[in-house]
Amino acid sequence: MNVSSATVPSLGAIRDLVEALRDPELHDVTLGDLGLIGEITVEPASGREGPSDAERWSVVVELLPTFLGCPALDLLQQDIVSVLTTFGAQSVIVPIICTPVWTPQSISERGRSRLALLGVAVPNANGESNCTRCQSPNLVHVVSVGASACRSLGRCESCGELVESMRGPADNRPGVAVSWIPRRLVP
Repeated sequence: MNVSSATVPSLGAIRDLVEALRDPELHDVTLGDLGLIGEITVEPASGREGPSDAERWSVVVELLPTFLGCPALDLLQQDIVSVLTTFGAQSVIVPIICTPVWTPQSISERGRSRLALLGVAVPNANGESNCTRCQSPNLVHVVSVGASACRSLGRCESCGELVESMRGPADNRPGVAVSWIPRRLVP
């Protein structure tokens, strides 16, 4: 059975919908801004064949977490399922994937700007962050985990500002492993 391209939204339209969803903790930042959406595939929905088969489609959206223990993962999955079923998907599967590993470099320029406005710094490829207030590179590590486990807390030696910074895989404690079994979410 082939799904008619006239009845199935384009991958671009699906990606736009999913990437426009807001992060539950940082409401001014989207999933697309954070680089949390991986591969998206659209397939014919399985089931009984009939006259409306051309309108039946399912979608798989890979979710790349900032870290595997993120308490918002269930909510993110539910939001993705909700928006895509509202858009017409018969089935939505949102697996949590571990590869590629999410890093702060996954954050878009728009996301970096929005995070900076919220006072959250994004480290560069060398793991260095600038103060979001005075732009000084002189941040001193204070706490490994900030308001959420995907952020750490530092203090600017130049202006004294406390600055949250996105954490990457290199910031995780060695020897701690968390595994996830991808779940199928059925609306």
